[in-house]
Amino acid sequence: MNRLFSGRSDMPFALLLLAPSLLLLGGLVAWPMVSNIEISFLRLPLNPNIESTFVGVSNYVRILSDPGFWHSLWMTVWYTALVVAGSTVLGLAVAMFFNREFRLRKTARSLVILSYVTPSISLVFAWKYMFNNGYGIVNYLGV
Repeated sequence: MNRLFSGRSDMPFALLLLAPSLLLLGGLVAWPMVSNIEISFLRLPLNPNIESTFVGVSNYVRILSDPGFWHSLWMTVWYTALVVAGSTVLGLAVAMFFNREFRLRKTARSLVILSYVTPSISLVFAWKYMFNNGYGIVNYLGV
């Protein structure tokens, strides 16, 4: 009980334990981000044998002056807003419907939940058969 109120913080030890995960996650996020920022300032040909040339902000000027970009951006924002609003309204309506008392309510709830669980179950069985020792496809791949 004295250890609980000793005044010492466990934060340094917690950070020490978290450091490898944070470094890995930071590398997995930071490296592609920095690489993409670098690529955005280059004219990068599809052929990897051809040298890339530094073009500065001309890529940004070109994309921001293109009306097709602004149209695509507006359509993306509009689509996102509609999907979020529609999903919220539909989800709330379904939740309110299943919250009311009616005959076979438990069965209907089970069927709705089953539709969420079924893809996961089928995926588990697919992986199970792929890695089966006797007849799994992974055996034939030589892995």
